[in-house]
Amino acid sequence: MPVLTFLAHDSLDSNAKWLDLHERQLSKVKRHEIVALRRGHYPHWSESGAMAKKIKEFLNAVAKP
Repeated sequence: MPVLTFLAHDSLDSNAKWLDLHERQLSKVKRHEIVALRRGHYPHWSESGAMAKKIKEFLNAVAKP
């Protein structure tokens, strides 16, 4: 199952292992992508437009054979 993960740059900046942890969790997922968003801990509030755009792109990409 494809997985799209959104992370906040604040979390990446405050925890050096945060990205690695997520990459390890997804290591056995054939189709995955991690997207870091500029804003804080609740990017779905402040980055909803960017998230919607990325979700559409991701779904279109995984729907193609």
